[in-house]
Parts: sequence; structure tokens; C-alpha cells
Amino acid sequence: EPTGFTSNHKSWKYFERQNLENSDRILSGLFDLRLPLTFSLDDCSLLSDIISECVQEHISGGSKVN
Repeated sequence: EPTGFTSNHKSWKYFERQNLENSDRILSGLFDLRLPLTFSLDDCSLLSDIISECVQEHISGGSKVN
């Protein structure tokens, strides 16, 4: 059973393996972030602000994402 990551078609056991290039392309640009159930709306808002700031900094050439 998959643990520690978002399930996608590659880990499904109830379908035969499929070639889903568009799905893979979209999924390659995403990231999975587990949010604790204890987070408040303020915590989520702060996290959103931090991610937004980092993305803007990266887009403007201010940092490199590895």
C-alpha cells in the first residue's frame, strides 16, 4: 500500500497499468504538502503567504529551487 505520498495511477492496483502522459505531465509540476489537522485558518493563511512569496521570488530570478 502506498504511504507517505499522494497516490497516483502508478500505484493503483485495481486497474491495469496505463500510459497517462498528460496526467504524468501535470503531476510532475505539483507537490504534496501534508497539512496537520491542528492547523488553524491563520496557520494556513501564513503558509499560503510564504509559498506565494517563495514562488514570486523564484519567478523574479531571486532564488533557485532544487
